[in-house]
Amino acid sequence: MLVQSYDSATGVVTLQTALENYHWGAPESTAENYNGVDMRGEVVSLTRNIQIWGEEVDGFGGQILTSDIMEFDGSFREGETHLDSVELQFMGQPDTEKAAIRFENALTHSHTIENCSIHNSKAWGINGFRSMNLFIDNNVIWASVQFAVGFNEVMAVTFNNNYVGHVIVRLTLEAKGMGGLDTHGGVAVCS
Repeated sequence: MLVQSYDSATGVVTLQTALENYHWGAPESTAENYNGVDMRGEVVSLTRNIQIWGEEVDGFGGQILTSDIMEFDGSFREGETHLDSVELQFMGQPDTEKAAIRFENALTHSHTIENCSIHNSKAWGINGFRSMNLFIDNNVIWASVQFAVGFNEVMAVTFNNNYVGHVIVRLTLEAKGMGGLDTHGGVAVCS
């Protein structure tokens, strides 16, 4: 959706084309009227100026992998990732835990994923495995497959103010039971 105009005085946004789904808004929570359920819809921006898009060749997307690894010659490579305001689309590898962004044995440095949009992933959105010092804040993780976010054998993880939604059921293989945040097609707000 492209914004045609925005009135900062009233908060009214006019879009170039109609929304695909019904979105109802209200200035105050509707929870009191609907047995504690706030019925207002939310619209989030998935676009960012910096874009990393995986190719849709043979169903495989791209991946950002951060890891520490010992080379055959005895040298040690230390991975470090810092992403801020980046859009990632068509990432991940189908039918695996190989997420759009994943940390495997990333134990040496701190890592940050902030203000990013991770959407239409072929697999999980973010996966941390045997890693530490992960700071994941204020991201939109939308339309991941099986799980949006998974952490297994991690330490010192901060996961705040992230909007997670539209987790797609994996139909091709049985889920392996890895730990993760699964909303079963719903929406979860993590803080």
